[in-house]
Amino acid sequence: EWMALAVLSRMVHAAAVVTAPRRRVVRIRAVQVVPLDASRWQVVVVDDASHIAQREVAPPSGFRPDSLRRDSDRLTKLVSGLSAREIDALCHDRSAWVTQLLRAVAAVARDLEQELVAPQRFAGVSELLAHPEFEQAGRVREVVALLEDGSFLRHVLNASMGDVRGGVRVFIGGEGPLASATHLSAVLALYDNGACGRGLVGVLGPSRLPYRRAVATVATVSAALSRLVAA
Repeated sequence: EWMALAVLSRMVHAAAVVTAPRRRVVRIRAVQVVPLDASRWQVVVVDDASHIAQREVAPPSGFRPDSLRRDSDRLTKLVSGLSAREIDALCHDRSAWVTQLLRAVAAVARDLEQELVAPQRFAGVSELLAHPEFEQAGRVREVVALLEDGSFLRHVLNASMGDVRGGVRVFIGGEGPLASATHLSAVLALYDNGACGRGLVGVLGPSRLPYRRAVATVATVSAALSRLVAA
């Protein structure tokens, strides 16, 4: 992986980035409703990778917690193995309380999906900063902030998870998710290992990036990573 990043960076004269594979969809394993006090209960959710998250709900007026264990078991049976979108579909023709619980579980599943972007690795940041566009200290800070924050890659990965076509995507500075980074551009592609999900690989460079070479190189590295992680 590191060698692939180094090669990618040198060939395009830009910073190369990769994220570890992320599962496409979070699926629920179990749910437990726990009373915190008379007006606040907590919906605790365990997903299929044993990640745990929770969300508070307000119980109906006069609702007693005596049946919470039984209700939790029923809720687990109802949502076990389902994704947030599939749980949303269960909300029709249910009681107000069950609908509230289902929506809380679906919201937690979405929160877990947002957290699933794995650590990012970079190579060749010096290649990027060597371009004359980044001689000014303010533009260097812009690059460092983008790399450290990670929200740009999270946005691209979340938007791409349902895209079955894959392919290479080009992002121009000053537009879309790079609106605040006017002197940067990015060429990114998904790589896929099937079982564990998808990750991103690509380059960040100046707006005058050699796009034809960047697209071809990123596509080649993406295909190689897909084969490597699936082996």
